[in-house]
Amino acid sequence: MEFENKIQKLCLKQSVFSKFFKESKMDKDVRAYLLRMDPICQDCGSRANFLWIESTGLTEHNFGNVLKKGFSETLLPRNPKPVSLCGKCCVRHIAKALEARDITYLEVSGPRGEEDGFVVPMAF
Repeated sequence: MEFENKIQKLCLKQSVFSKFFKESKMDKDVRAYLLRMDPICQDCGSRANFLWIESTGLTEHNFGNVLKKGFSETLLPRNPKPVSLCGKCCVRHIAKALEARDITYLEVSGPRGEEDGFVVPMAF
């Protein structure tokens, strides 16, 4: 119940994304999928903090279209169903995805303990 209340509060807040991208369906997709997110990590059975969405087919050429139309219309038809993951398993998925594409990296950082968080790409 605590997990569901936390997700509902998160979804009810107006996101920063929706303030700047008013015509985008991405915010609607995120809210809908977070409300249906399984509270258990698919990989290890711990408490889930992340929703993992595959992005096969995403390129610099269609990124704007994904932002405009949302991931349910653009990415999900070509990718596996989204899965709930804990922080540790999410970091493992990130590392595996980077290594599969021969992308080198120094570090993948995730939240500590049971804290919720989100992952954003960045470079140094």
